[in-house]
Amino acid sequence: MCLAYQVCLIVILQVTTLLHFFFSCFYDHCILNKRVQHLVNRRVHTTIVHATQFFVIITMAKVLCLFVIVQILVFTFVFSDEVPVDDLHDAVNQGLAQVESMLELERRLFAEGLTVDRGTSAHLHSRMVAGSEQQQNTALNAARILAASTRLKNKLNWSADEARRALPLLSLDNTLLKNSCQESITCPPADSIKYRIIDGSCNNQARPDWGKANTPFQRALPDAYADGVFEPRDSSGPTPLKSPRFISTSFIKLGATTANDFTLMLMTWGQFITHDITKASSFTSADGKTPQCCNVTSGQPLNPEYLHPFCLPIDIPADDSFYQQYGQTCMTFVRTQVGADYSCSLGHAEQLNGITHWLDGSMIYGSSSSELDSLRLGRGGELKNSTSGGMELLPVRPSCSDATCYYAGDVRAQENPQLATVHTLMMREHNRIARALSQLNPLWSDEVIFQETRRIVIAQLQHITYTEYLPAMLGEQAMRDYKLTPAAVGTYAQYDAATAGDPSVWNEFAAAVFRVGHSQVQGNLVLYDSNDVAVQDQTFTLSNYFFDASKLSEPGFIANATRGLTKQMPLAINPEYTSQLTNYLFKGTKAYGMDLVALNVQRGREHGIPDYNTVRVFCGLPKATNFEDLANEIDQTTIDSLKTAYDSVDDIDLYIGCLAESSRPVNGSLLGPTGLCIVARQFAVTKNNDRFFYDVGNQPGSLIIGQLDEIRKTSLARILCDNNNGDVNTMQPKAFRAPVATSNNERQQCSLIPSMNLTLWKDPKATPSKASMVLPSILAISFSALLLI
Repeated sequence: MCLAYQVCLIVILQVTTLLHFFFSCFYDHCILNKRVQHLVNRRVHTTIVHATQFFVIITMAKVLCLFVIVQILVFTFVFSDEVPVDDLHDAVNQGLAQVESMLELERRLFAEGLTVDRGTSAHLHSRMVAGSEQQQNTALNAARILAASTRLKNKLNWSADEARRALPLLSLDNTLLKNSCQESITCPPADSIKYRIIDGSCNNQARPDWGKANTPFQRALPDAYADGVFEPRDSSGPTPLKSPRFISTSFIKLGATTANDFTLMLMTWGQFITHDITKASSFTSADGKTPQCCNVTSGQPLNPEYLHPFCLPIDIPADDSFYQQYGQTCMTFVRTQVGADYSCSLGHAEQLNGITHWLDGSMIYGSSSSELDSLRLGRGGELKNSTSGGMELLPVRPSCSDATCYYAGDVRAQENPQLATVHTLMMREHNRIARALSQLNPLWSDEVIFQETRRIVIAQLQHITYTEYLPAMLGEQAMRDYKLTPAAVGTYAQYDAATAGDPSVWNEFAAAVFRVGHSQVQGNLVLYDSNDVAVQDQTFTLSNYFFDASKLSEPGFIANATRGLTKQMPLAINPEYTSQLTNYLFKGTKAYGMDLVALNVQRGREHGIPDYNTVRVFCGLPKATNFEDLANEIDQTTIDSLKTAYDSVDDIDLYIGCLAESSRPVNGSLLGPTGLCIVARQFAVTKNNDRFFYDVGNQPGSLIIGQLDEIRKTSLARILCDNNNGDVNTMQPKAFRAPVATSNNERQQCSLIPSMNLTLWKDPKATPSKASMVLPSILAISFSALLLI
């Protein structure tokens, strides 16, 4: 059947069915009114009238269901049954062969040394986006499915839109790719799961894969792949999109405008929780090697025959104001690992989230049993740690070849010293609580102490995020509009498994919108002593300490960094960045590094993220027909910069568009309307679909109301006070806000900041009774007496 005929058939059947539905509803409505009026005139009992109304409503519902069924049948008939089985199997065989050819090419390239060199910016970047062995296996299977999808799409000459509609309807159950699909998950009964499963599975019994680690991101909008499968988003016009580096240098300004009402901890906590819910890992080989995508000797692009298929290098203009002096015209970029979902069908690429999609402390505890086992001490419910000068620090990986390799639940823990500081403080908080619970409940096992402590720490993490961090980022009005505020004191939130949706992180959020927080990063970090005076000789430049957390072991660093993070102001969210990110990112031993803005732009394109104009319409704004239509959301200076960077308003990358909007943030928020919309909706998805969210009641793992109210007393300020070995004695109550008297948030004694009462976790059954202690006491006295004889 020709494609034109298929499309005509779809339109005719849809219109016919829709007209049938509306005429049926109109006819039933008229008949209903006549019958009801007739019954009323005859003074028939109200119950009979209501029964008649109910009967007609049921009839209308049946017609609606018929309409839906016809739509499914139409698409199944047109796109599934009309694809010859031989074509499907041929595409599968070709896809398998294509991936085998890729692996053979990879082996040859790696044998010739075309992997990123240790100590280079590309190598440090690969550490930031490294994936696990399980991720690599999943990604390879998904690559086979994508190759088959592309082959079939090309064979049948489908457009990108046709491929988006048709491919997901083609099952792989009876093909050689069946083994590439995700295996189903079996869960224990819901009422037996008191604590979160470490990989995030079985939160929703009907869909146990939802939220699980190593499952794909979901999308708020349809993908924008150029071919409908995997090719990066292209321009809306005849000329290609401009290079991400050109976008960066044309749009981003090097500046230092600060957000004077906030502290650098706001930026750091944003990165910390981002690493709890998103981790898009770049492609690596089975043994963890990352392909080199540029000629490291000349700084030029590689010849095509030496380019790995997952390479997508960024072109650097020859006249680039910074890289020109180093002869660099190519920046290495490796595409993200893709994943296969549980539908076992062909389709477009969905990038893999290597960690759980829940806000569940995975950056502290890991997202797999093996990661968790490597972090647990094995006694007293505590996490492993190392010590230096009597200070409790993150554990050190013994096989590390670098100066110091601290590790935590996320491989990015030591990406920068301030992030490593927060990781250290949260590890200390876990161990502090574990010790307190152990004293309260001496009969509790290591497992019970650990799980109860983990549950408390996750609750603290969620409470701080939804009551301190998000109100600062989004504003109180948005918190109300999107129903993000947790339940009030003395009450529970409700969870209904039947209505809970997919909690998976939105690709638009992870690959574009939330990355605007990078603009808050300061290039130089200032530390403060106990008198809140800057310690000049401890101030450091960020680019010198990427993936180098050696400062953690310096005497007083954690306490001074804590004071610095809660006193130094971040940069404002706007199109101004520190050069530490745009020119010196991960520079290692070189004189230059990478450009984070360019990487973010390229990441959004290769993920198939729709353009800014499309997403702003999704968020309720009018579609812009030209750059001047953006004037209500973006100031004129920024619009002029967009004109320089882009040929069309329809080409603006979502990440860049949200940065531009921040020039005119929504009242009370740090974000513009589109950025606020996506961030708020994402955190609503994360909260509302989580059966284990800290304030949810009537679940096996729910906190009792007294415990919950103690969690509500927690604050980031209290955690900072409790975990600095007594070296931090003052802190402002709202740690994300500047410590100033005008906002009633000046520094105060830590003793004045509310703390949790952990005695609410005392278990009478886990406390030795006085009677049970009598015999051991008698034996001890007797033994002592014998020693004296």
